[in-house]
Formats: sequence, C-alpha cells, structure tokens
Amino acid sequence: MSIYSILSLDLNRGVTTEERNAFYKKLTELKWKKISELSTLWYASWKDDTSGEDIIQTTKKDVDACASISKVSKYDASVAVSGKPVVWTK
Repeated sequence: MSIYSILSLDLNRGVTTEERNAFYKKLTELKWKKISELSTLWYASWKDDTSGEDIIQTTKKDVDACASISKVSKYDASVAVSGKPVVWTK
C-alpha cells in the first residue's frame, strides 16, 4: 500500500502561459500527476515508510524547483498527506 500526497497549486498571479507550462512540465518530471478533472490539483505516491514530514519537505522542494526553473516568483500551495485521491465528476 502506498501513501499519497495531494498538492493544491495556484499560479494565477501574473503567471504567463509559458511560465505555467514550464512549471507543470517540471512538476511532471518530478513524478507528480495532474488530476485532470480539477484545474489546480496534483498528486504523488510515496513508499509506505516515508514520513509525513519527509513528504511535506520534499513537496516544498519540488514546488520551489518548479518555480525556479519556470521563473514563477509567486504562488500559493498546500499539501496534504492521505490515502489515494478519489475524483468524481457529475
């Protein structure tokens, strides 16, 4: 069984399409998966023995790396450690 983390990410403050695309490309390279039905949510899976604090710290480093490579200077992010995300649409 894996541990999952959910990342909510808001890049709407003056971020260009090019910057957003570069940010998302890097996030994908870092093994994050976009929840396609929800515009700002991503998730990642982790080994069972990964601590919640390690997941949070790695997530912060991943987001900072994406911001650096894409030249995004401002963003809002939140991460939650949980079970596998369940997504549904109506």
